[in-house]
Amino acid sequence: MQSQRVKALVKLLEDPNPIVFGAVRSALLKEGKPVLRDLEEAWDSYEDENVRQRIDKIMHQIEFETVRKDLNEWLDNGAENLLYGAYLVAQFQYPDIEYQQINDRINELWRLLRKDVKQAQTPAERVRVMNNYFFNDMGFCKNVEKPFSHRNNCINDVLECLKGNHISLSILYSELCQRIGMPIRCVSLPQVLILCYLKDSVLDSDDEISPDDILFYINPSNNGTILGADDIKVFLDMHNFKREANYYLPCSNKEVVRRLLLNMQFGFQKLDDKQKYREIEKLISDIYKNNNDANNEPDRP
Repeated sequence: MQSQRVKALVKLLEDPNPIVFGAVRSALLKEGKPVLRDLEEAWDSYEDENVRQRIDKIMHQIEFETVRKDLNEWLDNGAENLLYGAYLVAQFQYPDIEYQQINDRINELWRLLRKDVKQAQTPAERVRVMNNYFFNDMGFCKNVEKPFSHRNNCINDVLECLKGNHISLSILYSELCQRIGMPIRCVSLPQVLILCYLKDSVLDSDDEISPDDILFYINPSNNGTILGADDIKVFLDMHNFKREANYYLPCSNKEVVRRLLLNMQFGFQKLDDKQKYREIEKLISDIYKNNNDANNEPDRP
């Protein structure tokens, strides 16, 4: 049931005067997310396409501002839950998705995997079990057919279609590992996101992580291939990148989400969707304000 206030405001959208429209839009934007359902009902009740377009624009702006507000709250609170940050990126494209749906699906995968991983004796054996489950049994893979699709960056799409990019696959892989108790974190290399497997002792220490605390690296975009520090050196040298110390260490969750947004933005650029490109630019700008370890090298989708 539409509230009387919203109903009265929507009625004013029939007025072609742009000044009236601007005032109504400002009033509805101020109300925020709670009026979305009322606006959806109003949209269904109108056959006038001009009014419907006006309602669409207002709804989209409310949805965008809601995501932006939630993203900034996540950043201000320490960005501790990477999966939630990835959910907020997906919510930009799918405003109606719920975090609980994504979390429940991850828990389903975790319950199927945990017994086999816990039986493995060494970190390398655990990764081999994880790789077999994630890439062979479940069928997760890099989306080589549509590498530039913005959907590769939406965690709900990746869970449904089992295809993603180096960032979304790394997020899902690391999230599953951490729920099982495997000390795995993301590492932000130029053009590609990989993972590192930490020593168990690091988890009980408040000291800063050093390269000596890392057992090995994992590349989820290449079926979980195990890498050493020398492999990273070869990669950096091959692509003429400096051997920066942070390329060997875990990165922040803010950095991972920033890269996810950059890749989504590139997808919309490919579609020539200028509005969404500009909106994502605002989200990325918000992260830059909060991020000290942003990798300034260009990303590769």
